[in-house]
Amino acid sequence: MKRTILIAFVMAFYSVAVSQHMPGMKMPKKQTTQQTQKVIYTCPMHPEVQMSKPGDCPKCGMTLEKKTIKVTASKKALKTTAPKITSAKKQSSSTTKTTTTSNGTVGNEEAHEILTEMKDMMQEMKNTVAEMKGIVKELKGTTSEAEADTTDEHKGHGMNINNAGTAKPVTKATYTCPMHPEIHASKPGNCPKCGMKLVIEKTKSPTQPATYTCPMHPEIHATKPGNCPKCGMKLVPEKTQSPSTQATTYTCPMHPEVKRDKPGNCPKCGMKLVKEKSAGNTNMHDMEGMQMNDGSTTMENIMMAKKNLGPIKTITSKVPSRTVVYHLYIRDTTVTFGKKPKRAIAVNGQIPMPTLTFTEGDTAEIWVHNELKEKTSLHWHGLFVPNKMDGVPYLTQMPIKPGQTYLYKFPIVQHGTHWYHSHSGLQEQIGMYGAFIMNKRSEWDIPTIPVLLSEWIDMKSEEVHRSLHAATDWFAVQKGATQSYSEAIKKGRFKTKVANEWKRMNAMDLTDVYYDNFLINGKNQNEQPQFKAGDKVRLRIANGGASDYFWLSYSGVDNIVVQSICKKLRLLLPEII
Repeated sequence: MKRTILIAFVMAFYSVAVSQHMPGMKMPKKQTTQQTQKVIYTCPMHPEVQMSKPGDCPKCGMTLEKKTIKVTASKKALKTTAPKITSAKKQSSSTTKTTTTSNGTVGNEEAHEILTEMKDMMQEMKNTVAEMKGIVKELKGTTSEAEADTTDEHKGHGMNINNAGTAKPVTKATYTCPMHPEIHASKPGNCPKCGMKLVIEKTKSPTQPATYTCPMHPEIHATKPGNCPKCGMKLVPEKTQSPSTQATTYTCPMHPEVKRDKPGNCPKCGMKLVKEKSAGNTNMHDMEGMQMNDGSTTMENIMMAKKNLGPIKTITSKVPSRTVVYHLYIRDTTVTFGKKPKRAIAVNGQIPMPTLTFTEGDTAEIWVHNELKEKTSLHWHGLFVPNKMDGVPYLTQMPIKPGQTYLYKFPIVQHGTHWYHSHSGLQEQIGMYGAFIMNKRSEWDIPTIPVLLSEWIDMKSEEVHRSLHAATDWFAVQKGATQSYSEAIKKGRFKTKVANEWKRMNAMDLTDVYYDNFLINGKNQNEQPQFKAGDKVRLRIANGGASDYFWLSYSGVDNIVVQSICKKLRLLLPEII
């Protein structure tokens, strides 16, 4: 503002001086000017940076570009002459001629110098005015874009930002490249790296400092990444939960399209409506009373069904956390689970491997004695264990060599029904799998039976693997699931059949392998004659099969899924008929 006033004042003074010729002053003749070229180095993103030598921009670090500009100067300024030495008398007379007279007139030489200076000042003022016009134009463009963004943002809210009572300070917009966010510019243009049009850079709101917590112990909070002091697991970033402002809605677990603002029953099936939970509000529930920890909307109905079962006694373990030790001896054996004898692997003389049982808070110490003629390893499926105890050969450990003993030791930081199996070759398919049970500190006082499902095939595991890669139809032939050409012709799908044959695509089926037998805890049938009608029993079910899905059905009884962990179910059967 001050600069603008100064420019206006000088221009007014110059116009008055020209119009009145300043009494007693002769106007000098117009001096001829000469244009010269000058080489400078400037930044493409910051044109105000100008250097006389090549280098990097001090603001953004970009390499300066070479440019040639024209410089206008008068001949008098360009011409250099040595000062003349005159006598004192001559200087005195000369001074007398060029000094101001008594009536205020000015000498010609001094007036000439003044006008020359004023003309140079006028040229500088013209350059400044041109620069100011460019700045004003840029500010107008920035203001219009900011107003457009603000109008779009507040559209529909009845807000008139142009009629604001108090003008807020406007921050100068900066521009950046969508593909190269390290590029920052004060003016719109194109990215010097990819040529894309620069866009207005959005100001980032201040973010809260990240906190870290343990997946198994959510009460642990830390400001820096590290390991949990209780279980040793790696801490993960904690998600900030924004306060919920939405009204509570109720929905049906079987018909999610039904939504009500009040509790009640579903108009389609009559089930009790439950509170609808947001997708990101899945919390780890307290396991008191065997609550589900998957955060599903069916928990309300499950809890109601459990209430109908009547009271169930709970026993709290009084034994403090301890180290539970198991010794597993791995040996070759021969079994006849199918139609003929076949080589298998037994652990402690049994298939499946022994059921390992622990209580939450214990420390597992499992000694593996490899008495095979090949390498082996054990993986704990779905367990939170230190990485070096995960049992993956050549990744988290070296394989256990024949005749070698290996120790797996890790804390039990969870509860539920899981299983463990070999992670070497195809040993899992011939017997190296078993149940892994982790009890809570407080458990129901009812009989509990682990149920481990699996399958058996008489063909060698290596041959099964080769047949799957060869994409033969042998397994489909055994299951009666082949697609014939005559059937394809009848259905009008002959072209599709030929295309699938060309691509070696087998007929689609639930599983790709034909098995000779299906096992429950290593047997085709599992009887429990100790239970009578009216007894309550809990089944801990895990699928230890290599490639099969199992569908469970119960004749004459109702079952209630009380917990689902890693797709292994734990069920409660209220009555056994």
